[in-house]
Amino acid sequence: MKDISLNFDLLDPTSCKAFLFSANELNFSKAAEKAGMTQSGISKHISKLEEKFNTELFVRGSKGLSLTPSGILLKKYIEELFERLEKLNGQIYSELTQKSGVVRYAMPESCLMSPHFQIILNRRKELFPQIQLEVLIDTNEKIEKMIIEDYVDFGFLTQITNKLKYIKFCTEDYILVANKEISLSDKKDLLNLSFIQHPDLKNIFTHWKNQYFPNDLIFYSDLNIFNSINDLRGATTFVKNGLENEVTIIPRHCILEELSSKKVFNINPTKNLCINQIHIGHLHKEPSLRVQLVINEFFNILKKMHISDV
Repeated sequence: MKDISLNFDLLDPTSCKAFLFSANELNFSKAAEKAGMTQSGISKHISKLEEKFNTELFVRGSKGLSLTPSGILLKKYIEELFERLEKLNGQIYSELTQKSGVVRYAMPESCLMSPHFQIILNRRKELFPQIQLEVLIDTNEKIEKMIIEDYVDFGFLTQITNKLKYIKFCTEDYILVANKEISLSDKKDLLNLSFIQHPDLKNIFTHWKNQYFPNDLIFYSDLNIFNSINDLRGATTFVKNGLENEVTIIPRHCILEELSSKKVFNINPTKNLCINQIHIGHLHKEPSLRVQLVINEFFNILKKMHISDV
């Protein structure tokens, strides 16, 4: 049999139709009637296929028609092809109707205080008003688990592993803040501080410590956790109204107003920035159309704002 790779002439739909009806009926006259074709037309298309494949597809005997081994293979191929086309048609229809429904995603609390979250809520009225957004707020570790378990469609992550597919989204800058200026020069100074714990502090501290104390052996468990609150804004309030040496580490964009009004102070050890890459993570399967629409709009927002930081 000839190599049919990329030979689209072999997929002539009328010839396939003529062959399949003939293969099912094993009678050209009945096949022509059911296919809505003439018997001569059926015979012409069968001959055309046999010429292209350089093989006989039917055995014409005294007892009627029967399929040759090549005919049996072609019949199976065409039936499978039609099944795949039906499946494709269903998938395309599904994609076209997926501009409505629910998109569920998760993010750290710091994303609530970023510009892109507020903007996308306004943009959805214009771009995808029929899509319902379900937004979950949690820690990086729990967000990753929700994605893996397919509980959410995607999530914003401050730390990545090899378990998901990731897209670089933006960056954020972490700062150590207090309600007064404090000199911080070494490990001893750091461990003398009283930390306000919030849900993302442990993950943020890892990035912050690697930036400012890369050569010191300091673990999160070494910190003096003096107060704890499960809310990022609450941690900021703690610091603003805190006792002496009470501090926390927080994304800069979450506390810009307090920094500007000098209600809190950036006490990072150096002027170097502690930048961390934020990723959008999802399962390795391709996102649905409605999910991709939402993800794409997040990137469009960044482009329009001409920023790389949240």
